Amino acid sequence: MTEKIENIGKRDIAWSYAATIFTVGAGVLLLPFILSKMSAETVGIWNIFQTITALVMLLDFGFRPSFARNVSYIFSGVKALQVNGVASVDDHGEVDYSLLKGTLRAMQLFYRWIALAVFVLLATGGTAYFYFILQKYTMVAWILLIAINCYNLYTLYYDALLLGKGYVKRSQQISIVAQITYLGVAIGLIYAGCGLTAIVGAQLIATIIRRVLSYRTFFTKALKEQLEKADTQDIKPILQAIYPNAVKVGLTYLGGFLINKSAVLMGSAFLSLEQVACYGITLQVMDVLARCGSVVYQSYVPKLAQCRAERNMGQLRKYYAYRIREKESSFNPFDFVKALKTDRKLPVYLSAGEINRLDGQTEKRESVSAALGARDNALFHFLYASGCRISEALSINLEKVDFSRMDDAIPAFLTIIAMPF
Repeated sequence: MTEKIENIGKRDIAWSYAATIFTVGAGVLLLPFILSKMSAETVGIWNIFQTITALVMLLDFGFRPSFARNVSYIFSGVKALQVNGVASVDDHGEVDYSLLKGTLRAMQLFYRWIALAVFVLLATGGTAYFYFILQKYTMVAWILLIAINCYNLYTLYYDALLLGKGYVKRSQQISIVAQITYLGVAIGLIYAGCGLTAIVGAQLIATIIRRVLSYRTFFTKALKEQLEKADTQDIKPILQAIYPNAVKVGLTYLGGFLINKSAVLMGSAFLSLEQVACYGITLQVMDVLARCGSVVYQSYVPKLAQCRAERNMGQLRKYYAYRIREKESSFNPFDFVKALKTDRKLPVYLSAGEINRLDGQTEKRESVSAALGARDNALFHFLYASGCRISEALSINLEKVDFSRMDDAIPAFLTIIAMPF
């Protein structure tokens, strides 16, 4: 069975809103338990941990959404990935599993090296930051944080696969399950007196659960069989096709981080941990609102990529028009795109020679009477001479004919057509 992009509807959007609010708001829900059992300094270190995690995710540098978009192109039926534009899809739209397998290898290789770089960076520079600047160092919590970031980054391509395949609802359900696990484990460990280790340990468990469920969702039995049969394409041209656009997205993410998150790291060197904690909590609340604004677009990314691969500009226009109508966006890129004018095709018609060969054939048929043959021949001449539609010719009767405007030959001609044989 051929794999295709899943249909995306209102339920996917609803689950996306729920998961976004729950994921970003999990920290807010956990705050009462943290504040009641931990000191303000510990809360400040926790916010610094979160900022470091956000900084680590920047090393993805836009490759995750770029990988997701190209996975959508592959499941739409493209046979090659391009730097500019999208390769055309043939009439069959079959998935090129060789290209998909090569893309999977490219993603695994890319994130493997990124995870290794993160490990070296956190084990050296991160450790020095906590020890010399903050002079507060929790060995177990810090080791767990390094493990979380390395594992999460190494398996980050699972998110790209789910989004690229259109598993929007399932992906959000997995995210909610992981966050519920995180809250339950964290609250239990906090009351057990584990301190900051409780939060970081709960994050590690939730991350592992999320990745396991994501793997089982995407790599179905049928897909595994197709990938085993397929050859692996060279990953170098795949990365070369994805890299330029990924860098553009990565620069955008970097700018957003510098605006929103860098103040936490810089402020920790000049402000008290209590002040850093207050600022970090405010950022979490604002983050919920900001992410909700992009839920609809992020949910429809696979379908938008499929429409682009299939050259279905009509559906793309409808999507952006819908967002304008529902006041979810004030920008429609198709306002700057003029529709291409296509040449009007001439109707298919019979030549004079073909008409001459058909003339009189209806009367020569042995299976009909002479009267029926004369009627059919008259109907044939009427269609040819008038150019009317078949449905119009069949609806003709004597009551509809204005005999006063015709000569002597025409009434007899129409009488033959309208006679009930």
